[in-house]
Amino acid sequence: MPCVSSRRGRRIVAVVLLLVAVTVGFFVAGLRNDIIITRYQLGVAGVQSPIRVAVIADTHSCRYDDDQQQIANMVRAENPDVITLVGDIVDDDLSYERGLDTVRHMPEIAPTFYVAGNHEYWSGRAREVKKELSGMGIHVLAGDTEEVDVNGQPLLVSGIDDPDADIYDPQTGNSFDDQAERLRTVSSETPRLLLSHRPERTDLYKSLDVDVIFSGHAHGGQWRIPGLLPNGLYAPNQGFFPKLSRGIHDLGGGRELIISRGLSRESTSIPRLFNPPEILIVDLVPA
Repeated sequence: MPCVSSRRGRRIVAVVLLLVAVTVGFFVAGLRNDIIITRYQLGVAGVQSPIRVAVIADTHSCRYDDDQQQIANMVRAENPDVITLVGDIVDDDLSYERGLDTVRHMPEIAPTFYVAGNHEYWSGRAREVKKELSGMGIHVLAGDTEEVDVNGQPLLVSGIDDPDADIYDPQTGNSFDDQAERLRTVSSETPRLLLSHRPERTDLYKSLDVDVIFSGHAHGGQWRIPGLLPNGLYAPNQGFFPKLSRGIHDLGGGRELIISRGLSRESTSIPRLFNPPEILIVDLVPA
């Protein structure tokens, strides 16, 4: 009997150790924070030859290597035609300067366009952020539309502020609704991008003459479990089990919403799970 009990005890210990190893392995794999490149190709009416767009979202003043240039170096290696910064580049708690340094060299790579996110407004320094970025040569959009030449073909880039601007920095004549109305007045056969921090504002996007909308904000739903929670557990302004946290979504009428899971790391109190920070590289090709 003692031998049987001993064998049973060893089996129990082995099972426990195996479960511990699997659990540790699960979380080690799930908590990896290496930046990845996610690639999409999208046919767009009016595009004559491929246009490569880099999408940067939700850097939140996080640390990226000692010189803060990891993201810029990764983007440079992709040789984009246009770079889009879709908000929360600067955080309201972490270093203001570090947030700016993350994107400082982007205009040296390609024409760079920016819209503010909620955290720039929460910081109380949104106007200062916009001034600093504009001084770097970054195009700051707030209800504006600009045209950029990409290899001889025109491309329109529009952008709108985060709606929290109305709460933290209200401006007469430049509210979220004012900006939206200005964007509605633009209609063109030229391919048109829209930068907007929040993905859930789909009613607005469907009212605009745009081809592709780039957003962030949802952080990929923060906790993702392959096969169970592909869109994550929770996203701001969507709640639990969000539908719009990543990937490409057809909004109808030739409009496509592309959502970045973002690049935040230490700025969030809850760590990312099976949700590595990402840079989007989107190739727009003839439809």
